[in-house]
Amino acid sequence: MNINEIMKKLVKKKNGCIEWIGRYNGWGYGSVWFNGKETVVHEVMWERKHGPVPKGLLLDHIVCDNPRCANNEHVKPVTCKANVLRGKGITAMKARQTECIRGHSLSGDNLYVKPDGHRACKICKRERQIEYRKTHNSNNYVRPWECE
Repeated sequence: MNINEIMKKLVKKKNGCIEWIGRYNGWGYGSVWFNGKETVVHEVMWERKHGPVPKGLLLDHIVCDNPRCANNEHVKPVTCKANVLRGKGITAMKARQTECIRGHSLSGDNLYVKPDGHRACKICKRERQIEYRKTHNSNNYVRPWECE
């Protein structure tokens, strides 16, 4: 598909989006065969105006969050991490979380960062350790040779 054919399948919307009305990929992004490879429409339009997307970055729909949009003013090159954290997935939700599931703050002295980078609540961690020790106390342990 050439650029003129691509332009024919773009429709301007009232919200400023320029939506693709052709084929979409599995994630809802406009998809075309361009320059010998399958690519997303917003990337084709970006490269037409600005040149290649900088190495190590990808285009994020900062303004509209609309995967069908090909408006250059609505996308911005960002790192993969920034894109994921701005999103709606579980990783983004966990990163925005300010309290543990029991309502304790996940900040300051109560924040424990595990070696793998995950955040945890120190109060809950302490309570789990106390419960574990109660049920696994050596005084409660029955040795096989002491059974009746």
